[in-house]
Amino acid sequence: MERMHWQDALSLLIGLWLMVALWLLDPAGDPDALERARWTFGLVGLAALFVTLSALFAFEIWNEWLGIALGVVLLGSPWALGYGEVGVATGQAVFFGGALIVLGLWCAMTARREAGR
Repeated sequence: MERMHWQDALSLLIGLWLMVALWLLDPAGDPDALERARWTFGLVGLAALFVTLSALFAFEIWNEWLGIALGVVLLGSPWALGYGEVGVATGQAVFFGGALIVLGLWCAMTARREAGR
């Protein structure tokens, strides 16, 4: 196993949270919009989980870029998929999408700096 970055551990926790967040928080709103949000959170959370686990066992820089892409998808999903009126889901998407982006960039920069040594 490669050297673990703490950012990967946090991304793993975010992936787990996303998979269950909207079922635990049970936000009010349009049932169709809420269903789209739940599917989005579940799929992005599952993808983040797999990407992070693959980064932990065989680190490649593409893992970080894929995590960043998942963050961008999650960040824009309330408006692209039409669940922006579900306040809890929108707040979670913006916060955790931004977190995935920042963590991925941070880990990519750390790996680049470590490779330069």
